Amino acid sequence: MTSKPSAFLSKADGFILNLDRFMTNLDGFTLNLDHFVLNPNGFITKLGCFITKLGCFITKQGEIMTKLDGIMTNQDEIMTKLDRFRAKLDRFKPELDGLALNLDGLALNLDGLALNLDGLALNLGGLALNLGGLTLNLGGLTLNLGGLTPNLGGLTPNLGGLTPKLVVWEWEKALSNLALG
Repeated sequence: MTSKPSAFLSKADGFILNLDRFMTNLDGFTLNLDHFVLNPNGFITKLGCFITKLGCFITKQGEIMTKLDGIMTNQDEIMTKLDRFRAKLDRFKPELDGLALNLDGLALNLDGLALNLDGLALNLGGLALNLGGLTLNLGGLTLNLGGLTPNLGGLTPNLGGLTPKLVVWEWEKALSNLALG
């Protein structure tokens, strides 16, 4: 039996301890409530600051949305300019293709010119050979005329006593007689 009263007293002590804690907490709550009642202006001021900050946030959000709209507009303008640029490139592409064809034609013409120049070189080479043959032919004529010269040269000593003009005259006379005779 002695243990039950001591357990009861122990529980009663715990209850009193909890009651003291509750009273302390109640005093703290009352103090805080008094502080709140004494400082409603601070609360209202803090609430006003919060509302002001919320308004600033909404304003900034509006500014951000405006900037985003501007970015979207700029993006649309850039896309429009890119589309125009693509259209110009598409118009320019056939001209580039034509230029490529013209350059190919020019290359073919230059190749043809090279072939023509090669043919001209061959023709000039043939002309050189022909002129060389003419030189040989003229050389042969010279030899033939040279062979005639000794025959006519035999006449010169017979006429050697005359003046040089007479020798030329006699020479021309002898040639004309040979031609006639």
